[in-house]
Amino acid sequence: MIQAPRTYGWLNGLGLITMIRRELVREWRFFQYTVFGPALQASLFTLIFLLSTDRGDLSVGTLSFIEFLCPGLVLSAILQRSFESAGYSLMDDKLSDRLQDILGIPLTCLELILAYCLSGLLVSLAIGATVWIALALIAGPVAPQSIILLLSYAILGSVIFSSFGTLAALFSPKWDSIAGKETFILMPALFLSGTFFPLSAVPEAFQGILRLNPVFYLMDGFRYAMTGYNDADPALGMGIVVATALALWSLSLILLARGYKLKA
Repeated sequence: MIQAPRTYGWLNGLGLITMIRRELVREWRFFQYTVFGPALQASLFTLIFLLSTDRGDLSVGTLSFIEFLCPGLVLSAILQRSFESAGYSLMDDKLSDRLQDILGIPLTCLELILAYCLSGLLVSLAIGATVWIALALIAGPVAPQSIILLLSYAILGSVIFSSFGTLAALFSPKWDSIAGKETFILMPALFLSGTFFPLSAVPEAFQGILRLNPVFYLMDGFRYAMTGYNDADPALGMGIVVATALALWSLSLILLARGYKLKA
């Protein structure tokens, strides 16, 4: 008796969950590096600034410098891990020829992109929470002003950097290439986004250049949601962040659907 082929609705939920579980298991194998590593790094940054900024008059608006700094360190950890989770996973599958097997399973390109992004989101949020706890133990807790807005910026930021990681993996023929994109594109974008300094600390001639960086609005919005401090208009910033997330996610979906440079 010949059975009819199995059909799926608009979304293969079981396949998507299985793919996400696969990525999470891969992350769990190195949890001591992926989770505790960023927390240790952020703690060291905080300790350095605490030791070097012991003046009581060093503040940003109504915030102490450490209160200003903590949201940037939390979001930086989220964004960096989102890039590495999606980009390094796809790169590993690509170079080890496992991607050909993955492309043969009943998952659409949309579902593959969702799997990489959602697994990266879950891991990066766990890392962000770990960094937040570590910084609270060192510098004192910072209660968020808006949980919903905070999660919105964290999710949008994860989508942006997961999509960028996917694009970096597609455009990279080897590990050195994707590592170079992280070093020369991702890290400057993070460091020049206001993670460590307010906009007022930058010379006026360079403030316009800083505003051209979409990550600046992401960082500013996340800090606004946590502390109430902002350098840019929150509505404008949210619009730029959403547009950037949609553009990068759509581009990664289109290139993956076309099979762009999927062979190593």
